[in-house]
Amino acid sequence: MTIKPSFRAFPITLFFILFFIFISFKTDPTGGAAFFIFLFVVLPLALILLFSVKGSTYTVDKNKLIIKTLFKPLSVINLDDVSRVKISPSGIRAGSITFYTPAGESIIKNIASPMATAKKMGVM
Repeated sequence: MTIKPSFRAFPITLFFILFFIFISFKTDPTGGAAFFIFLFVVLPLALILLFSVKGSTYTVDKNKLIIKTLFKPLSVINLDDVSRVKISPSGIRAGSITFYTPAGESIIKNIASPMATAKKMGVM
C-alpha cells in the first residue's frame, strides 16, 4: 500500500496562493505588477507546497513501513515494533501519524484520512 501526502493538509496555504492571484489581477488589470507578484510571491509558495506534497512517499510492504522523502535518507520501520501511535490533525480531513518504536519516533506527515490509514496498516 502506498501512502502519499495530500493537498488537504494545507488549506491556509492554498487560500493564500489563490488570494494573492486574485488580488494581483484585480488591483492591476494591465498586468504590470501582477507578473512580479506571481513571480516573487505565488510561484515560490506553490513550489514549496509542491515539493512538500510530491517529495515524500510512504510504502507499507510485508509489515514494514518504508519512508522516502526528498532530502532525507530512506527509513524503514518494522510495524511489529510499534509500541504507540499518535494521530494529530493538520487540515481538512488530513493529519499526521507518529509511530513510537524502541529506536525512536517516525512521522508520516500530511496524509489524507490518517485514522483510516492507521487502521489499514494494522497498527490501531
